[in-house]
Amino acid sequence: MMKRKKQLLNGIAMSFSILLAETLTAQVQFDFDAHNSNNSLIEEVFDTNPLAVNGAYYVEVTGTYSVWTSSFWSSPCGVPENSPMWISPGNPDYGKVGFDSEYIFALPTFSACSGKTFPYKTSRIEFSVDGGATWFHPSTSTAYNTNHTYTYEVIGKGFGLGVRHLSPHNSDDYGILKFSITQKNFTCNASLDFDTYNTTDTIIDTITDNDSLALGATYSMNVEGTFSAWASSFWTAPCGTTESSEMYDSPGNPDSGDVGSDMEFDFAFPESTRCAGQNPPEYSNRIEISLDNGATWINPTTTDSYNLGHSYDYTVVGQGYPLKVRHNSAFNSDDYGILKFNLSTLCPRKKATNISEVKSKTEIKLYPNPTDKIAIIEGHKNKLLAVKVFTLNGQEHKVNLTQVGDQSRVILDISHLAMGTYIVQIQTAEQMLTKKIIKK
Repeated sequence: MMKRKKQLLNGIAMSFSILLAETLTAQVQFDFDAHNSNNSLIEEVFDTNPLAVNGAYYVEVTGTYSVWTSSFWSSPCGVPENSPMWISPGNPDYGKVGFDSEYIFALPTFSACSGKTFPYKTSRIEFSVDGGATWFHPSTSTAYNTNHTYTYEVIGKGFGLGVRHLSPHNSDDYGILKFSITQKNFTCNASLDFDTYNTTDTIIDTITDNDSLALGATYSMNVEGTFSAWASSFWTAPCGTTESSEMYDSPGNPDSGDVGSDMEFDFAFPESTRCAGQNPPEYSNRIEISLDNGATWINPTTTDSYNLGHSYDYTVVGQGYPLKVRHNSAFNSDDYGILKFNLSTLCPRKKATNISEVKSKTEIKLYPNPTDKIAIIEGHKNKLLAVKVFTLNGQEHKVNLTQVGDQSRVILDISHLAMGTYIVQIQTAEQMLTKKIIKK
């Protein structure tokens, strides 16, 4: 007797890869197996990496599957394929397939074929971006194709992507769908000119870049330039060593003259009455940046000393939003000078063309997570060449590493770190990837 299903799609084995850059990746991969012994359960799988709130993402899905046992495919309609693109490891039974994430291109018996024109769309694969509160099948402009690859777009809400297949009877299902998630507005190079001049004195001026920094990606940031927080007329009796003009002029301010500040230091003060107790160059925290859409503001840290090039290098970790910059000067109608911000990381991977290669690259485990003392990093066949730990703001922390056996296993000691979330950057011979770890 033929097995009928009114709701078909839940158990497909699914592999998730979050791809951010060619070698700088924050990847996780797992299989959602169509073969599930609990037929009454609609299985739901959630990725562990949250999508940034309001961040735009591409989700590429590849694969084929069947919602019937192979014995039902004796009299198919449509044009089935002889086997799934990727076999479910938990199910020894597999054969013809007629489904992908977007279309039904074949059905197993003539009785289900009446009135059907193949291929036709299906919405049985559903996504969730809010932790499972709501589910939907996203739209795609990709037409049916024999590669069975479709691209969708989703907007993050601070949760990992959830996927489910509406098939409560899945003990005979087989096939794998592979998911690749890439931040839509990912930028590998960003630049921003921050003008210290602002005509509105009572507003702390904030500038926002156009392109988002990829969630979890590590960026090198260079800041160059000089400015003055006072009108040029104030520089009649300076202390410290002023420079006669700003490196980059403020186009909106006709006033220009001596300067005494850069991104990191006040190297001169404009009048003798302000010089008491000062010993320029002195560290300054006037310029702040935000990586989380203005929720928090920080002075990024650098190891660079004061220099006459007024150029400083930083490391920051993207949180899915554009860079924001502000100057803590509520009286800035007489300020002048521009600071140039330049950020770079490795360019994004365009497409995961070799699935087996992607899978091998993602076989990096970090556990236990969360942890209060140590964690194990396992690279399997990948040799671990370097491991670094950063805060979410990009500050590197020194950690103790102990190699176990060959170069594919390392013990990471973070017992001295404060409680919170950190970025672990792992360098192998094939790639550099990042993973989040929670210190409890």
